[in-house]
Amino acid sequence: MSELTTEEIAARWCVRLRDPDVSPQTRLEFEQWIAASPLHRAADEAMTRAWDAAGEEAGEADILAMRDAALRFQAPPHHRPRQRMFAAAAVAAFAVGAGLWFALGQPWPQAGPSTAHAVAAGHFQTAVGERSTVRLSDGSVVTLNTASHMQVELSSATREVRLFDGQAIFEVAQDSTRPFVVLAGDRRITALGTAFDVRVDRRRVMVTLVEGKVAVDQLPDARAAGDVTASGVLPAARAELEVGEQLVAPLGGVATVQSTDVERITSWRQGRLIFEADRLADALLEMNRYAGAPIVLDDPTIGELRLSGVFRTGQPVAFASALEQYFPLQVVERSDATVLRWRK
Repeated sequence: MSELTTEEIAARWCVRLRDPDVSPQTRLEFEQWIAASPLHRAADEAMTRAWDAAGEEAGEADILAMRDAALRFQAPPHHRPRQRMFAAAAVAAFAVGAGLWFALGQPWPQAGPSTAHAVAAGHFQTAVGERSTVRLSDGSVVTLNTASHMQVELSSATREVRLFDGQAIFEVAQDSTRPFVVLAGDRRITALGTAFDVRVDRRRVMVTLVEGKVAVDQLPDARAAGDVTASGVLPAARAELEVGEQLVAPLGGVATVQSTDVERITSWRQGRLIFEADRLADALLEMNRYAGAPIVLDDPTIGELRLSGVFRTGQPVAFASALEQYFPLQVVERSDATVLRWRK
């Protein structure tokens, strides 16, 4: 293990000793490593604290699953000589990632301004990194995520919201005489009393059902979704979701429905993001939604690293520093971005 840092070695020990089949010989080797230096003991204690915090948040079984995925990690072909280094760094990130937000020692980001009174109509927007709660006159509550824009129109006959861009969680008050309709991209989501998450951008619409039931219809013209009334839909393109299901619909394309982790999808409401063996490139796409200056990769192969853990939104510098600590990466600050490159 001479290639690794003390923290990376401690992470590997932390994982190995929690294997139900750990051998007496392994425990003896660990004790010898601890006795070799006070720095080893300090690193082990720090790793154990992070592991315990992670266990409180995600459950040890989840962390062990992350460990298994980390150990299966394969480095890009032209970086194979450093395979052991990458694997150990991945294990370190898996071991402490879920508890990292404890260690950062800062409170969760607070939501942006919330409506002080119930509203029946209007446009509502959030800035990058901001969250906002909008209370509607029918008793429904909408929580807007970062960089989101919606229009609300409630009347005695209809309840309609147009989500032009971004993401929102809708907690719908029951009213059997007025179905609650959300228009997003080329989809119309209809609900009575339920809770669901909708995310829309220029490429696709995603609908995740938290509770209750919703029906999702395809509108006839994706380009005009912002101008289409709730009546014009394609009957053959209807999907009815069950709790825990997510619909993913490319704009103008065919939707797919699959089971998903609702807690993970909606974790942004608490100002956090949950990654489970995600490609680093995909994790950065999510983190960058909450940051003014993005994190970018100097080498696309870095994006193939796998990351698991619970991380705060809106803290790109802290997130990049954590990646630098637990992966063989170096952070370079620029005026317009934070750059990650392979450590030399």
